[in-house]
Amino acid sequence: MNGFGEKKISNKKKFHNQLSEVQINQLMTGAIRHLSSGNFVDAEACYMKLINAGFKDPRVYSNIGAIYKQRNNLDKACFYLKKAVTLFPEYADAYSNLALILKEKGELKEAELYARKAISLKPNLCDAYLILGGILQDQGDLDQAILCTRKAIILDPNLASSHLNLGVLLKEKGNLKEAEDATRKAISLQSNLANAHLNLGVLLKEKGNLKEAEDATRKAISLQSNLANAHLNLGILLKDLGKLKEAEKTLIKAIQIDGLLAPAYYSLSTLTDYSNERELEDKLFKINLDNLDNLSFKIDLCFARSNILHKKNLFLESSEYLKEANKIKLQLYPSNANKQIKKSIEILDKYKDYQEDIPVTSPVSNCIFIVGMPRSGSTLLESILSMKEKVVDLGETVIFEQAFSEWNMQDKQSKGKSLFEIYYEKRSSFAEKECITTDKNLYNYMYSGFIASQFPAAKIIHCYRNPLDNILSMYRANFAKGNYYSSSILDCSKVLSNHIYLMNYYKKLYPEKIYSLDYDQLVISPKDQIRSLINWLGWEWEELYLSPDKSNRAVSTASNVQVRYPINNKSLYGWKKYTELLKPAIDYLDQKII
Repeated sequence: MNGFGEKKISNKKKFHNQLSEVQINQLMTGAIRHLSSGNFVDAEACYMKLINAGFKDPRVYSNIGAIYKQRNNLDKACFYLKKAVTLFPEYADAYSNLALILKEKGELKEAELYARKAISLKPNLCDAYLILGGILQDQGDLDQAILCTRKAIILDPNLASSHLNLGVLLKEKGNLKEAEDATRKAISLQSNLANAHLNLGVLLKEKGNLKEAEDATRKAISLQSNLANAHLNLGILLKDLGKLKEAEKTLIKAIQIDGLLAPAYYSLSTLTDYSNERELEDKLFKINLDNLDNLSFKIDLCFARSNILHKKNLFLESSEYLKEANKIKLQLYPSNANKQIKKSIEILDKYKDYQEDIPVTSPVSNCIFIVGMPRSGSTLLESILSMKEKVVDLGETVIFEQAFSEWNMQDKQSKGKSLFEIYYEKRSSFAEKECITTDKNLYNYMYSGFIASQFPAAKIIHCYRNPLDNILSMYRANFAKGNYYSSSILDCSKVLSNHIYLMNYYKKLYPEKIYSLDYDQLVISPKDQIRSLINWLGWEWEELYLSPDKSNRAVSTASNVQVRYPINNKSLYGWKKYTELLKPAIDYLDQKII
């Protein structure tokens, strides 16, 4: 934030009646010296002596405004900065600083006006463009925010914070490669910038590079040990990497630093029932939800409380928090059930119009597709299959959907690349040709007809489980992104029912290419079920398939904790504990043939 330091200001607006020039110079010099050393208390005392003596200089008001911002007293900061621009209407830095204060207060329209005023007064003021970029980001105008931030970089290419902000904007825009480049540039300019290492960790996690993400996040903590979000992110990474005990300790550390860090409470609630952390449990339940403006935090706290109550067998109380969490979630992210169902029917119609099978050219399938509903046992299945040597799990990748889109855009008369060829090219970025890959984008069930007909030796494994257990599990999952229908019990039922209809249709056409894996039977009789599946895949049997919990692969799905334990049937018939909550699903499914 600008304001600290000497600026050449015209004397026309200055006057004083109680201090000599020597005293004024001593106080101004002393204030700057105190600011430079981080001694804000003495700096404030110097400035207040000047103000109380009737000395009017925009630097004094601007700098004391900056001091109050440091203390998070935004109202006082705003008061003094408005004094500065009133006293000296051409002082661009004060407008810029005032814009930043107003942005933090959430007064975005007024903040934008002051930022633009600063730029009109001083077109080469880098900070003003940077602040305007942040304001536009908060208003949802990412394109203009990126333009402003790039302008700041042009004005000062060596300002690390500009590159850091650009990385944040590009990530939000979905340009992960450019975002990573910008973040690495910020680090190259200022290697001790903790937030840059933290952001790099987030980007690396998005890419699936969890070990590198862990290293970057640990670097952020080494630079700023009290950075609560860094401990939170590290805890989540450790959980994904299967280091559950260390994850638990790290998340507790995050809460100790910031007692209102809701995502840490939620993530910790998936690991423990807090029985050994009574103080943290008390904290969690004492937070006044009505005082929280951050709806995402409120959602996480409700899910955390529900998880704790569930583990204490207090299912009715757990239900109440589940309903509250999902009600708020629907306000933020309206259900996409109708969109999901409409898309699946459109793909089915397209398949019916096409229906041209490619002959099998290879007796071995090296592309396996795992499809079904979220929370249907797919992560456990993927872990079982990944125990085989040379199996690469692609996770919840979008490469099939990308391949389908490219293939569908081709002129079918021109004999372009096949769907299989386009997919295989994209697959090559993740796995060698001889490797077997598991593609776990569950919503590929919509494309099962195209996969079965267009892929030589296609192998599709359909995961399913008791519908009510499945619906309850989705409703309790608090998915980090997507699956917005999961916040409505009724919409879960509709999407699940539609998915069963589609899979039954495709299974009748391709019974030899689609394997049905019943999660309930898998956890009751794992050896029989896994042996049957391995035989269908044409693989040799190995006992290691029975111990997927011993896999050291990273897992970033909602099942990242459960998959670290031996196969068990603890989750079966959980729906019976929530019958009242699930009544809309029970009534809906009673009308359908499941």
